[in-house]
Amino acid sequence: MNYPILKNLGLDQNEEKSYVFLLENGASSPTDIEKKTGIHRPIVYKSLESLKNKKLVNVSPKGKRTLYIAESPEKLESMFRDLEKSFFSDVEDLHTLYELGQKNKPRVTYSEGKQAIQDSYMDIPNTLEKDAEYYRYMSVENSNREKFLPKGYRTLRDKKGLESMIITNKSSKKDAVKLGRRVKTLPDSYGLFEYNIGQVIYGDKVAIVDYDSQSVITINHPKFAEFQKKIFKLLFEKM
Repeated sequence: MNYPILKNLGLDQNEEKSYVFLLENGASSPTDIEKKTGIHRPIVYKSLESLKNKKLVNVSPKGKRTLYIAESPEKLESMFRDLEKSFFSDVEDLHTLYELGQKNKPRVTYSEGKQAIQDSYMDIPNTLEKDAEYYRYMSVENSNREKFLPKGYRTLRDKKGLESMIITNKSSKKDAVKLGRRVKTLPDSYGLFEYNIGQVIYGDKVAIVDYDSQSVITINHPKFAEFQKKIFKLLFEKM
């Protein structure tokens, strides 16, 4: 019978056969192992030496003979715990390498549906630190955005003290005086909002929302986000 866990713990096929044989038969000589497993004698000795280094077998001299005894499988549990520690340590290092490799590359995601838009809204307060600022292009008349706002969005946004700068095609005194909202408007003649598409720039992300098709494209890239922020601020200042 094969035990894949032994391979996963670093035992080769011959080491596995030798160890399992010793578990089943108790103290045995290399000759016993050779006869019962069919492994050639030199390889038996090599396997036993490796198992001894792994602390899975012990040597028990008996007269002129040298017998080998398998350690309890509890030793395997100890090996697994060591492997587990090594695994998570290596994975953490690999995550670091991955982040370095992805640092200058944009990550683009696409999602659809009302839930996708709601998740996009919630990602803003979930991503940003306290008192941070974000920037939004928004059509007040056409987006029907209220039906897409998830529960808890405004509460979390206000709790974190987030401030928004908004460029839109329509405003009112009520909109303009809301806490944390700075709104400027473009004349409808520019046609910027006729497509019912909004865009929000926050942190290292730029989210583009098509309210008609209920789809969201999110670009996660520090340089691109910073570039979009500068364009937004320039336009905002000129208005």
